[in-house]
Amino acid sequence: MPIDRRETLLDRARDMNALIVEDDYDYEMSFQNSAHPALKSLDRDGRVIYVGSFSKSLFPGLRLGYLVGSE
Repeated sequence: MPIDRRETLLDRARDMNALIVEDDYDYEMSFQNSAHPALKSLDRDGRVIYVGSFSKSLFPGLRLGYLVGSE
């Protein structure tokens, strides 16, 4: 998603007092284009919950993931 759309999404979430769940399961596997920054990195209001997984990048049978949120 382009940066301007990401910023619009964050503005909209702030206006609606909503949370956004960003599932970035394939970030480690995008080799063709330079990846856009995570939506969480643009979040200044604590509205994004970032979800990731190590299953694709480390070991498919591992089934290990993580969450990054705000306090």
